[in-house]
Amino acid sequence: MPLSACEIDAIDKHINHLTINSSSLDLVPLLVDNQILTLQDVEQIQKEKDDKAKVTVVFDKLKEKDAEKFYKFCDLLQSSNDETAAKYASIMLQDALKANTIRARRSTKRIRSRAKSSSGDVKSLSRTYAKICKSQDCSVFAWGNNQSYQLGSCQFEKLRVPAINKILSDYKPISIAGGTSNSYFVSSSGKLYELGKSMITKPVLNDDYSHHQKILTTPQPVFGFSNVFVTQVMVHHDGEYAMAITSNGQLYTWGCGPLGNNTTCSTAHPVKALLGKEIIQASCSVTHCAAVTSKGKLYTWGEGKYGGLGHPDCKCHIKPKKVKAFKDKKVKMVACGGTNNYNFTVAITTDGQVWTWGDCKCGKLGRDNGQSTHLPAALDSLNDKNIVKVSCSCECTLALSNDGELFAWGYGDFLHPGFFRDDIIPFPYKVEMFNDIKVADFAVGSSNGIICTKDGKVYTWGYNDYGQLGNGFRQDSLSQLCPVTALQYFKLDRVACGFSHVFAWQLKA
Repeated sequence: MPLSACEIDAIDKHINHLTINSSSLDLVPLLVDNQILTLQDVEQIQKEKDDKAKVTVVFDKLKEKDAEKFYKFCDLLQSSNDETAAKYASIMLQDALKANTIRARRSTKRIRSRAKSSSGDVKSLSRTYAKICKSQDCSVFAWGNNQSYQLGSCQFEKLRVPAINKILSDYKPISIAGGTSNSYFVSSSGKLYELGKSMITKPVLNDDYSHHQKILTTPQPVFGFSNVFVTQVMVHHDGEYAMAITSNGQLYTWGCGPLGNNTTCSTAHPVKALLGKEIIQASCSVTHCAAVTSKGKLYTWGEGKYGGLGHPDCKCHIKPKKVKAFKDKKVKMVACGGTNNYNFTVAITTDGQVWTWGDCKCGKLGRDNGQSTHLPAALDSLNDKNIVKVSCSCECTLALSNDGELFAWGYGDFLHPGFFRDDIIPFPYKVEMFNDIKVADFAVGSSNGIICTKDGKVYTWGYNDYGQLGNGFRQDSLSQLCPVTALQYFKLDRVACGFSHVFAWQLKA
């Protein structure tokens, strides 16, 4: 795609500042290596007598290139040690950004490169996004780890502030889930797609899953869903398999893990034992799964060593089995947590009670009985809280009430906002730093969390090694919330996390 008129104007506006030094010339060999400039371009540059004229030719040649090469060049210039060049490169990119929605998502690396001016740049970006998105039916923002293109087609490995993902926005996703190095999303037409490091989108000989990794830089359909309408997709942020629910209540699984069919399969297949059960919700950890039917029945399968499946034998179950402890109760939501064989499960019943069972270490069950158990027990302290959503990480649980209050228990670590790494919370505790905030939705990754409030604001907390906090900085924030300033002019109502990447979006009514 050629440069837009506004992008060319941005170059012309700041070229005088950028030609006063030779930083651009220092990058010429690298520009050739990256196929931004050709050898013929270099010959024309070398014909000029002084450095200023040579730099002018570099930018003249840049105007003739496509947009991808323009932004790649500017990123290289910002990485130089020349503060003046880096400063004006950042300003030039801000001016260019205002013209083009497709380029908007590429702004993040340039903005984060200068921490001193980051706050102002992010606010400016937010205003730009607000103008861009007025005409869009859906705006999807993504940030964090992008080393395997799990955020889409953007070229950068880390995005430290949210970027508009034009590709995902066009699909108007109704569900997004992030894995370790990949992402899944369901379009408004019920089609399921994958991005990033995939081993499971294309059938392979003998279903040999372990030797067929492929990087998907653009959304690719997941095989097995050609004639069905998908409504939800689930993938654990540290797992190697995924699940999806269709409009007729069938549960599909694929990948390498507890698929419920005694197979490892690169193509999605329905879980045979659940055919005809009308699944409405499901969850998975690294080694166990759970599914809820429209009649309130709960089925679990996978590793059950410490009672995480809710079955008396505490053994591994390859196929789904009904949890008999809920024969007099109706389950409406389930969440699976744990790591390796130390599984635990949390469920909400239709009467508003929250139940836990499985491995008890580090307060994961929210009750101080000191024993792992297969028997579900209600958390009495949450009986009057009207809990509507639960989500589990490796050793902790977050629960959201209908009033927008967030509760936490288990190993404090980085997923308990307001606590520090070594804190263990044995009982459900209302997170105090949310006292003045009404939470609408939340999600947790491997080392970070995100919420959107009922008035559409987005906040993050946790580790920030890949830019998961979306604030443009590198510092972690384990004990306080970080407002995502770049999204301050939006009212977003959906969030999702992968291992170290994040999505936030909103579908217009």
